Amino acid sequence: MRTKDPKKYEAISNAAITLICEEGLAGTSMSKIAKVAGVSAATIYVYFENKEAMISELYRSSKKEMSEALLQGFKPNGDFETQFRILWNNYFTYALKGTKAFAFLQQFEHSPHLTPECQNHAKEYFTPIFIFFEKAKRDRVIKNVSFELISAFCFFPVIRLVQAHVMGTITLDDQTKETAITMALGTLCPS
Repeated sequence: MRTKDPKKYEAISNAAITLICEEGLAGTSMSKIAKVAGVSAATIYVYFENKEAMISELYRSSKKEMSEALLQGFKPNGDFETQFRILWNNYFTYALKGTKAFAFLQQFEHSPHLTPECQNHAKEYFTPIFIFFEKAKRDRVIKNVSFELISAFCFFPVIRLVQAHVMGTITLDDQTKETAITMALGTLCPS
C-alpha cells in the first residue's frame, strides 16, 4: 500500500474543489482533477476510492471548515440575541469571503450527490448550534419550529444578501446588516 502524502491530498482536494466550482460536478472528471493537481490519475485512487467518495469527503471537510468559522466567539449557553448575532455575523463574514469551499458547498448541496448519510455526518460539526436553538425553543425565547425553517428564514437570506452586495445592488454596511439581523430575529421570536 502506498504512503499517503498530505501535500498530494491537499493538492487533489484543492484541484477538485476548484474544478467543481468552475465546471460543475458533472463536468469535473478524475483525469481533470489529476491534471490540475499535478498528479497521475492513479494517484487520486490512493486517496479516494472513487469520485463519489471524494466529493463526499470534501463536503464533510468543507462543512467542518464552515462550522469552525461560524463558531468563532459563539457561546451556546449565552444570551440568545447576542449569540444569534454572533452566528449571523460569522456566517455573513464566511459567505462574503467567497471561498471556494463555500462555493463548493452551495453547488454540492443543490445536487443529487447530497445523501442523507453525508448530510448527517456533517451535522455533527454544528452540534453546538443545534443545542443553542433547541434550548431557545424550550425556553420559549423563539418559536418552536424546525431547524430547517430557522435556517431558511434566518441564514439562507445571508447568501442572497452577499450575492447582491458582490453584484453592487446593495451595500451591506453596518446599518443594513443590523436591519437584516433584526428582521431575522423578528421571524424567530414569538409575537
